[in-house]
Amino acid sequence: MSAAYGGQILVSNDAYEIHKENFDKEKDISFRDLGERRLKDVIEPIRLYQVLSKDLREDFPPLDDTRCSSEQSPSPAHKFYRTKKR
Repeated sequence: MSAAYGGQILVSNDAYEIHKENFDKEKDISFRDLGERRLKDVIEPIRLYQVLSKDLREDFPPLDDTRCSSEQSPSPAHKFYRTKKR
């Protein structure tokens, strides 16, 4: 994800939900809920979690999702061009 800073590990809500039972058993790993964010080329907001561990830096500036504002939408995969009929 382009929303993370260098050294910061983020996971989506889907990844968190699938693996949270395994993460709960790990004593060295926890998560910080960063809330829902709009990401580039994704229509719906996604809930993000920051992975926390004793070996990882924990403090980062707030995520900059202003470049992925609600007014932006994904680019179309293809552009269609109309040609003149002969």
